[in-house]
Amino acid sequence: MIEKKFLRSGNSWCIIIPSSVIKILGVNPEEDTVQLFLENDKIIIKPVKSEDD
Repeated sequence: MIEKKFLRSGNSWCIIIPSSVIKILGVNPEEDTVQLFLENDKIIIKPVKSEDD
């Protein structure tokens, strides 16, 4: 388990995601898009599949 604190960014809040988690997700944070879901008080981050996949 990884514990993180929220950071302020303008009127929004951010959480820094470690590169190890980005690697597990298999996304390129500079190019790929993800979807965020709220499910049972949890934030779910899911990569958006491109039409090429």
